[in-house]
Amino acid sequence: MRQLTDKWSDAHLRRTYDTSAAHLLVVAPTERELAGLRPNRLAGFGVAELGIGHTAADNLREILKTRRPKILLSIGFGGALLEGMRTGDVVVSTEAAAVQLPTRRVSMHPELTNDAMSALIATGMRVTKGSILTVPVPLMSGEDKQRHGALTGASVVDMETFWIAQEADRAGVPLVSVRTVIDEMHHDLPDLVAQITADGGQREWYHTLRAMKNPANVGALVPLAVRSRKAVAALLAIVDTLVPVLTKHPPIRAAHR
Repeated sequence: MRQLTDKWSDAHLRRTYDTSAAHLLVVAPTERELAGLRPNRLAGFGVAELGIGHTAADNLREILKTRRPKILLSIGFGGALLEGMRTGDVVVSTEAAAVQLPTRRVSMHPELTNDAMSALIATGMRVTKGSILTVPVPLMSGEDKQRHGALTGASVVDMETFWIAQEADRAGVPLVSVRTVIDEMHHDLPDLVAQITADGGQREWYHTLRAMKNPANVGALVPLAVRSRKAVAALLAIVDTLVPVLTKHPPIRAAHR
């Protein structure tokens, strides 16, 4: 699956693959979170990198105007908001909320969510269902993550899922949303994470190399690199498991909300 070599399209969307005639569209905030997946027209799936934060909604909206898939799969990293969740754990989202809109929640498609859950459990991965909280900036401290988890009841946090879910809901496209934990609840994140997200994730290596020039940062960056590798491995397993399942799934209507 990851050996396919379709080139990036020349569309105005940043690093977006050809998504035409896709039964399934797989989206993620960054290229790294796409886990090396390339589109396959014959298999019926497209791939798109949407960007970090609210930018993801803007880019998805443009795609859905002309290239609407039958099913949307959103994947990526998330931070744990619950004690006991470990790096590499998988959370299949049941609903999404945003701190900016505390009374608004968007539900994922229940049948597809259950199908994804069953397929992932069968692989032996640690998989749970839970709601996801979308925030405008990363939750940098363990204390902050614990507080948000207690206030909202969410299992995991990211910066895109609510906005993606809202656009899918408006377009009537059934959504499956899956996140793998990269930072556990008690992990404090280094300043590097805030720098990368503020830059839209476009110069991750630049910020990383710059941070490593300061020996004081190494103690924080090495554990982050280890957790990142575990999370990427989980995303690879998610892609390898769910893409074949969802591309073969019969067309399904979005849940009425």
